[in-house]
Amino acid sequence: MERALLTVDELNARVEACTTAGRVFVVFFTASWCPLCVPALECLRTAAEEVRAEVALVDVAEADELVQEYNVSRLPVSIVFAHARAIARVVGHDAPAIRHATTA
Repeated sequence: MERALLTVDELNARVEACTTAGRVFVVFFTASWCPLCVPALECLRTAAEEVRAEVALVDVAEADELVQEYNVSRLPVSIVFAHARAIARVVGHDAPAIRHATTA
């Protein structure tokens, strides 16, 4: 199950917790009006299950601070964190890129 994030502080806390646990953390920026977000999220869920990554959702309409911090101007966007830093950014519904980013 995905968690919802609204602030940079919440994101940083989840990144730290996942780093401590040795897990990959993926932030998925989405919106209710985004037609590509649904298939991209399904692909991300599958990839995340395979590597036991934690996924958090960010609704761009409710989390302007995160949208600005991560310069999100197109949807969907997945940002993959490992070892306390962002290691990949996948824009759009690119299943191979999402799978590769979560296993890197």
